[in-house]
Amino acid sequence: MKIKRIISSILAAAVMLTALLCGSIPAAAASKGISVTGEFDAGLYILQVYGLTKKQYTTFVNQKDGFRVNVFSGDGKANIFLAADLMKKSDAPALKGYNGGQNVYVGLKGNDVVSFTTLSDFAGYSALYGSAPGRTYGFRWEFDAGDEMVTSFLQGVTKSPEVKVTFEDVYRNAVKPAGLRSEYKVNASWGDAPLTAERGSNSLSVTVPTENYYKYSSTRGAEMSLKLKFGSYTVNTVFNGGTGFTSTADNGGKDFIDKVSIKGKLTQHGGITLTYTFSDKTAAKALASKKITMTYAITANGKLISGNRSPVTLLRAGKGNISKLSIEAPGDQVYTGKAIAPLPVIRDGYRKLVRDRDYTLAYRNNAKIGTASVVIKGKGAYKGKITVKFNIVPGSTTLAFRTTDAGKILSWRKILGADNYALERLTDGEFAEFRTLDGDILSYTLADGEEGTFRICARKKSGDKYICGAWSNSIEAL
Repeated sequence: MKIKRIISSILAAAVMLTALLCGSIPAAAASKGISVTGEFDAGLYILQVYGLTKKQYTTFVNQKDGFRVNVFSGDGKANIFLAADLMKKSDAPALKGYNGGQNVYVGLKGNDVVSFTTLSDFAGYSALYGSAPGRTYGFRWEFDAGDEMVTSFLQGVTKSPEVKVTFEDVYRNAVKPAGLRSEYKVNASWGDAPLTAERGSNSLSVTVPTENYYKYSSTRGAEMSLKLKFGSYTVNTVFNGGTGFTSTADNGGKDFIDKVSIKGKLTQHGGITLTYTFSDKTAAKALASKKITMTYAITANGKLISGNRSPVTLLRAGKGNISKLSIEAPGDQVYTGKAIAPLPVIRDGYRKLVRDRDYTLAYRNNAKIGTASVVIKGKGAYKGKITVKFNIVPGSTTLAFRTTDAGKILSWRKILGADNYALERLTDGEFAEFRTLDGDILSYTLADGEEGTFRICARKKSGDKYICGAWSNSIEAL
């Protein structure tokens, strides 16, 4: 079989620069106690910091001046944090074991990405309250692995195993509660990221993500092999040190390398993309219609350090049916008086589909309070359609209480579209119906003996039932 050796010299300068940047990171000794892990799971990227004792955790999060825990990449250019928001109250505990009564928010920065958010469609958080390995305590971040901003940020954080974890108050002062050090240098355990693929009319681009490629480029004597297969066609590509690679190709056992061009290009953040282009029309047709698999492995001294030795499906045969994919319907939407068009989240495995490239949307009954729907129709590499529903509800009002010469008065602000308001009072530990007030009434004067704890919601009639918006704050009126 004839072998074509392809040396990607264009990559050399960029790889040298990456090596210099990575080489400038001082080796970090693993800390005693604190651990950092990251892994992909069901469309999410989950990053965890743990190893704290219960006393360290509860003392840290309940400091007088709030808390902030940071994870920095080894070069310090990317970081994520979780912090108390001392400007915003929280009705419910924002984090298990945290008694500060404030909201908690996530921030991330790196690779031209900056975001600070309390609630988000791409990031969430939780406490590892005795649930981390060894029943330790710590913090957990969850990211939408298909979000482009998240992908960019994560590549900056996970490009090397060295990270720094710091513990501070909200004013960025280092703290050491209950014997916890203010700073730890940690060798993180980054899980493999899934390979991604894009299919063209006669080409296929496969990207080995940053965290995976780094394991090859930073390991002495490592080899990276990729075996592409669709129909009767097989293409083997092997990197054996540096950026040079060799490739072989066959069609049913017959040499095929002259009919395929393979080019490599480093991604912006240190991964690598291989683009396979087929000049043979029969091969191009098979590429467009057959299931595409890849066996990918990085080995060193005979040991597997990334990937696997069994084929993984990159793209299914033909067009994917949109109705068979993972679809996250929009949550409840607040009525605005105008058409509302929230976006569903659609994933094909780890891949997050793109509107107007992979699917189109058509909305129905989305300008009034009630049940709305959106029709998702496949496009490009996807076919079929599916309808998902979401609710449009009245907004949430704020309940206030004051005592005047006229009596004890509950009041609230008007909510757009409300037909009436449901006022509830706490009775025997549970809220129960107290009064229903017309939509043009914005206050209620308590009679003697009606004192208690109250909440209220705006309601709108839809068909034969009333739809209630989110409940207001609860307030004690005595």
